[in-house]
Amino acid sequence: MKKRPMNVLFLVHCEEMFDHLFPWGFRERLAQFVQNPQWDKVIALTSFINDHTPIPEVCLPHVQIWEWGWGYEPECFDHDHDPEEATWLINACGHEYTWVPPELRPPNTRDFDSDNITIVGGGRGECLQDFEDVLCHLKIAYDLHDDLTF
Repeated sequence: MKKRPMNVLFLVHCEEMFDHLFPWGFRERLAQFVQNPQWDKVIALTSFINDHTPIPEVCLPHVQIWEWGWGYEPECFDHDHDPEEATWLINACGHEYTWVPPELRPPNTRDFDSDNITIVGGGRGECLQDFEDVLCHLKIAYDLHDDLTF
């Protein structure tokens, strides 16, 4: 039986440490967007640097938090990590490399193949681009909600 496509929203680095990059009214618009009942699943990708939670406006019970940072380099996986992790390092356009989070790797990728994916957040040309590169690498279609990016 084929599953019904879900509407999935990814919040990329909507964290307090990036507040200075948010455009005017971003927090309020993002909070309204996240609370829209159209979303079957909301996932916040946080850097786990300093404060690892999303901004309070989107820290809602239905929001899942996944750790996903930036600036991964091959050397990051030489000593302290499982060598298998290095196989999930990919070339990226925002930073030189990025990393596919475990929650998106096969077989989990199938969970998102037929879903309607929307991404918001930032930073444009950096982490946001890296996450777009991850989705493209996995051949997962998505929409970028441009007025909720920074």
